[in-house]
Amino acid sequence: MTLDARKFLFGSLLLNVLLTLGIVLQTSVFSARHGKPRRTITLTSAVTREATLAAPAEPAPPAPPPLPPLPPGFQWSLVESPDLTIYIANLQFIGCPPETIHDLIKAEHDDQFGGRMETLFAPFATRFWDLMLKGQKNLEKEYGQSIAALAEEKQAAWEKLEALIGYQPPAKNPPSRNFQRLADFLPAEKQEQFAALHAQFDGLEAELTKPTDGPIPADRPTRLNALRNQRAAAIQNLLTPAEFAEYQVRTSAHAHWAERVIGFEPKPEEFAAVARLKLKLDTEFPAPKADDPDAKELQAQRQVAEDLRLLTLLGPQRFAEYQRGLDAGYQAAVKVATYYDLPPERATQVYDIKRAAEEHLRAIRGDARLSEEEKAAALVLAGQDVSESLQKLLGQKAFQTYAQHDGGWLVRLRAP
Repeated sequence: MTLDARKFLFGSLLLNVLLTLGIVLQTSVFSARHGKPRRTITLTSAVTREATLAAPAEPAPPAPPPLPPLPPGFQWSLVESPDLTIYIANLQFIGCPPETIHDLIKAEHDDQFGGRMETLFAPFATRFWDLMLKGQKNLEKEYGQSIAALAEEKQAAWEKLEALIGYQPPAKNPPSRNFQRLADFLPAEKQEQFAALHAQFDGLEAELTKPTDGPIPADRPTRLNALRNQRAAAIQNLLTPAEFAEYQVRTSAHAHWAERVIGFEPKPEEFAAVARLKLKLDTEFPAPKADDPDAKELQAQRQVAEDLRLLTLLGPQRFAEYQRGLDAGYQAAVKVATYYDLPPERATQVYDIKRAAEEHLRAIRGDARLSEEEKAAALVLAGQDVSESLQKLLGQKAFQTYAQHDGGWLVRLRAP
């Protein structure tokens, strides 16, 4: 392509961009006059699954583990910041998964540079026909360099933010799934058979789901589901019953149970045993349907059975540590201790103080010998003692941060 041809092509593309932006800016002016709706950010969470047999044709990245519930009175405005580096730090502090942080920050980053692009082209909205009459070279001169510079700045800024987040979404067309880690418990010869089996079915799925010029065949979902069932049957035929049971555990959501238990480091034998226990309970207590009137009762029965078996499996001390790791208050204390470089045992001490204080609170309120005035005075005194103890334990700054994220119980402690 000659130099003149390249210039002509670039100029044509720029002209199209400017025309489009002119229309967009006119529309945005109209929208601004009639009020711009506020954007609502909704965080969702789902259980992470890996290498499931019924994966979609283009597997989505694993979803993050569920976040602990935020304390009463939490305000999102305390987390948001126009400085995206501060916004990232705040999101990381409250426990947002990197995937979620990436999506939130990318949207904010694009909005900020989109606003700058609108500002850059604001004169274009009023000088559109004047610039058109001046010709293509004048358009390139006035806007070409500015567009290129802003695009480069936007990309450089995003690369820095992405490094802070520490997460990059997988490519839209990921390479063939790697099942090696799932099969490392098998003999070497069977590992090779296992890998070959998946390579064969990956190729069949790729052939079935490859893009077509025409409409997607109506029977594709049925054929894809049948192919996945064939893969599952082939895996089961290849493995012994014991090997297949291990494979099911490794590909279940329960293979990631420890990610949701903060501050609890399972031993290798505990990790596998707990995953198997949870998977077995799935069979004994199938998930109830959403409209089942007994859903809550069935879930409670499942929880009781799980707790009893975990107590037997882990022993009293380890089970207490496991339960502590699921407690939202303890998780908040761990995050505060980590953020302020405090010894890990400080989080445990905060958790123990909280449990003792709440037990004391119940004792005061249930003491029939005390009048309402005496109960109120005792609660105020207890609240002051607990706050002073936590401030000494954590330090003033860390205590203030902890009170913001899990201070609801301190407020309840003082309430009559």
